[in-house]
Amino acid sequence: MINSDDHGETKVQYYFKGDRLLFTLDRSETWRMIPKAPTDVVEKRYYFAKNQLIRLLEKKAQFPAGAPADTTGIKNLELPLNADETAAETYTTQHELAASVIERARKLEEEEEPAGAAAATPAAMTGEGWRMIAGTESRDGNYALAWGLKGKAVTEGDADEEGRLSVDPDDPDLLNYVVDLSTKKIIGTLRGKHFGDRARYNHMSCEAEWSGDSQFVVQTCNAKWDTTSAFVYLLQEGDAVTPGTDLLGPAKAAAFKKLKDGPQLKKFKPDAFAITLSEVRIAQRGSSVVLQMNVDGVIPKSDADAASFGCTVSFTLAPGDGGVPVVKWLSTELYED
Repeated sequence: MINSDDHGETKVQYYFKGDRLLFTLDRSETWRMIPKAPTDVVEKRYYFAKNQLIRLLEKKAQFPAGAPADTTGIKNLELPLNADETAAETYTTQHELAASVIERARKLEEEEEPAGAAAATPAAMTGEGWRMIAGTESRDGNYALAWGLKGKAVTEGDADEEGRLSVDPDDPDLLNYVVDLSTKKIIGTLRGKHFGDRARYNHMSCEAEWSGDSQFVVQTCNAKWDTTSAFVYLLQEGDAVTPGTDLLGPAKAAAFKKLKDGPQLKKFKPDAFAITLSEVRIAQRGSSVVLQMNVDGVIPKSDADAASFGCTVSFTLAPGDGGVPVVKWLSTELYED
């Protein structure tokens, strides 16, 4: 679960065995909206057994502006277990928070709508040659991602029960765009290949993350096991979109560099892992723009030890030559030390 604004970000991760909560990692980063301001980081690790808090650790650190906020080398301090609430009360509070997050995620992924919802579902916004992909609007509502078919002013496809259209994902004429919702004009072509009005079709999905000023946008396309494409674009003055900068390659490289001495790469080759990028977010940190994402790897259908990993990778994001976005690595943090 991630919450962020212009002054900081909080990320909470929960680890379960069955329906029992075993571990919570609560990490917060706070920064000031002034040039060269440092970033303050606080991490708390909660360990549970038999529905009780059995251990509580804390890390605190301050990092110079632009430096990786990597707490790997910071020592954990042991905290007393009875500071605010009992061990059992802490477990109950954390478990309820985690359960609510899981329930919200489950509902978002459900394809079935309640009775009567179809009539209330708005039709997809359209323009000449495009149809909007649901849920991809910019934060200010001015822009969105869309799909269409090359050379066709009216986009046609197979309609579902709500009138939402889609086409074959492998259609050679399929294109994705950035569109201006006020003028209904296409302002740029994307490298992703989403194929319908809905953001998700079973295991295939399209996600968009916009910067607060609508200057940058990331399109991520996912399949069942992995992310098939992820690119970041810059919207320039005069309604133009720069060529996309690949994120999947740098994210993989950063993850595997972090894992170079880990058990995963001692047992499996990097190419054996299916890689998924998720929870992409763009935030202003002082005078810098930071792009952050979760990078998860898994050996499909394997229950072997070391067949998965998860980490958070951060990059700085800035316009380069011709405005094309440039990403520079900042830090990589594994979900668990």
